[in-house]
Amino acid sequence: MLMDIIRNTIISAAAMTLAATAVAYAAAPGPVGGRALTWTDSTSIEVRLTLTAGEADIKGNRRLVVTPRIVGQDGGERVLPQVEFAGRQNRKFNDRRALLAGETRSGVYAKGDTVAYVQTVAVEPWMLTTPLRLELSRDIEGCCDVEQLPGEVRGTTTYVAPYVPALDMVVPRLSVAEEMAKHEPVLRPVSDYKPYDSSIPLRKMTGALYVHFRVNEWDIEEDFRHNRQTLDRIVRMLRAIEADTASTVRKIVILGLASPEGPLAFNQMLSERRAEALRDYAVSQVHLDGVEWELHGCGEAWADLRDMLKDSDMEGRDQAIGILDDETDLNERERLLRRLDGGRIFDYLNKEVFVDQRNSGYIQIYYDAVPDIPAQTINRASELVKQGDSQEAISLLVPLDDDRKWNVLGAAYYTAGQRDRALDCWRKAAARGDKDAERNIREVERRMRLEQ
Repeated sequence: MLMDIIRNTIISAAAMTLAATAVAYAAAPGPVGGRALTWTDSTSIEVRLTLTAGEADIKGNRRLVVTPRIVGQDGGERVLPQVEFAGRQNRKFNDRRALLAGETRSGVYAKGDTVAYVQTVAVEPWMLTTPLRLELSRDIEGCCDVEQLPGEVRGTTTYVAPYVPALDMVVPRLSVAEEMAKHEPVLRPVSDYKPYDSSIPLRKMTGALYVHFRVNEWDIEEDFRHNRQTLDRIVRMLRAIEADTASTVRKIVILGLASPEGPLAFNQMLSERRAEALRDYAVSQVHLDGVEWELHGCGEAWADLRDMLKDSDMEGRDQAIGILDDETDLNERERLLRRLDGGRIFDYLNKEVFVDQRNSGYIQIYYDAVPDIPAQTINRASELVKQGDSQEAISLLVPLDDDRKWNVLGAAYYTAGQRDRALDCWRKAAARGDKDAERNIREVERRMRLEQ
């Protein structure tokens, strides 16, 4: 039996080119390859089916005209090239007429032929928004009459946009220092280190911790004021970081202060000893290797005193601030404060303010942390998938020994056209509780069911 295959490629809705060849072919009526309508992508649909004249009576001067149409549920229609099965006389007559007119006839077959009808149809916008069906209308034409046979539906399809797998960035695992730094302002990465600025009042430094001392003393007393709570907090942070393999204490900055009353030289020495005392206490409690200590004996806490006065509404505030601003000699500055308002203001400061300035300010612990390289690799692969470079993402992830990779690796395989491998990866990720992987599995399996 002579078999013909029509292969039509329609470049656009307005321009269509038909190419036909004839070969020996044997197949039962029905779609070629299983599906009559298949989306190549969002721009084209492949129409593939088998056509025969069946039991139609097309003897002599009669012919059967089969017209395939892609029809949308919303009424849209695309008419495809017809196929004609003609009786001997009809075919001879029309072949002669075409020859005289200089035309080429295609798509004309004998009653016993089986035709493999294949076309690639350019998609029109309406086809993307409605369910489609492939309908065949069949008309038998004689010399002076037309008999319309029942039509039939050969296939249905609905456009499903390409699936973009769900991909969330992997949150890097944080070191102990990084986790603690979320709620401990004194902890900072060493990259944030800045030299001490004596113009900034200690009381305005974010998260400053204070260890307090008695007048003219530099020995640490755990039970004095709130020292025990502060010291325990410092030691707990240092021990936790030193016990962690992913973070290390690199630098510790301690500021020692003294209150303004008393000789200037003595107060300078006192502030230095207080900074040293706090360092020595920390070393006695925690084994610290390779830590750089930065101690500052900041002397008398004049910057803190002025800042406190500015924020207060105490009697004589403006006069006291004026003395601090106008007098640069620190010994003379103290003498003038003592005389202000008959000594009452200085007595108030001595009882209510200076007590908080006899301290060591434990300002900052700077740490170094080992970065989560596997998380960085996985997130880099995720970006590659989004950029369309799935093969590079696969090459990054396959050798990586980290179970957090499976969802991204599945997405890379899926976008590379390896659906079975993608599902295997997603199932591994889902077993670890990955919600993105669960969504990916559900959606891809739903699409697989639509294809069946």
